Amino acid sequence: MQITRCVLAVALLLVVACKDPAQRKPIPPAATNRVTRAQMAIIDGNYSGALPAVEEAIRRAPHFGRAHFVRAEILTRLDRLDEARDAFEQVLAIDPAYPAIRFHLGSNAVQRGEYDEALDHYEAEASFVEHDTPMEHRLAVWMQVGNIHRQLGEIDEAQAAYDRALSEDSTFDHAFDALGQLYQEDGELDKALKARQRALDLKPENGGYAYHVGSLLFQLDRPDEAIPFLEKARQKLPWFEGSFYNLGRIRTAQGKTAEGERLLAAADSLRARQSELGMAKTNAEVHRTAVAWIIYADMLNADARYEEALQAYQAAAALDPSDSRPRSAIAAIRQRREAAL
Repeated sequence: MQITRCVLAVALLLVVACKDPAQRKPIPPAATNRVTRAQMAIIDGNYSGALPAVEEAIRRAPHFGRAHFVRAEILTRLDRLDEARDAFEQVLAIDPAYPAIRFHLGSNAVQRGEYDEALDHYEAEASFVEHDTPMEHRLAVWMQVGNIHRQLGEIDEAQAAYDRALSEDSTFDHAFDALGQLYQEDGELDKALKARQRALDLKPENGGYAYHVGSLLFQLDRPDEAIPFLEKARQKLPWFEGSFYNLGRIRTAQGKTAEGERLLAAADSLRARQSELGMAKTNAEVHRTAVAWIIYADMLNADARYEEALQAYQAAAALDPSDSRPRSAIAAIRQRREAAL
């Protein structure tokens, strides 16, 4: 099972958006100030409050590409994906060279399940990549091209894209893990193990990578070698049932019945919990109420899945800015993150 999604969380949002190119007409300071105000509201998770500010900026300066971009980002976080696509396309119409705009259109298409459309956008973005393009963006583009090809069952093209990412940075762990996933799905387990072991070597503390290596060793009938990797995954990802399940099977096969049964029972409990979380998330997505998102976020928070909880609390805050509970939870998670640094 894939634990770490290969689709990267690329940090191109507000930072890239601030690099607004020259416009056809000067931008009124009042419009710039409103976009800045909107960006500050986004940082606070107040998406509903950010939207009127950026829309007023657009009213004052319809040719202001950055304002349309920030509006698209807000609409994306509010799950208004068709409107977000239109806003990104407006940016493209204003300035075809706007930084990473085709990448964002690709990501929007992925969220809408339009993979052929996404591939067109990502490949168009790749044509804009140059030697002075930031490395993080170059890698993200080729990873997304590879991911979409894999999603479409185009294995050779996916491998070529991942290899291209590695030609940019030979220490890029995500590309090795993605290649491992590709080989594993194609039944080439030895090649998959080699690639995923390389990803783990590059990021030894990644619990997902440890699980991938351990589960492959288990599939290759090398259970004794699998154990330390599965144990590491269990420590790093205490909410994930897969490592418990595989360890339980190994211990049972070794004659350590009591330990095996305990691990398998824990896997069953975690699987049930994951099902509860899945239902809570579906309920939040369908009903789109702040209360539903808070319920889901509280469950994640209780399981120490803080980054996922943060996103859910932000969704709740966007739906009901007057409710102080998600804002307080967001602040607490951020404080915990800062304390851990």
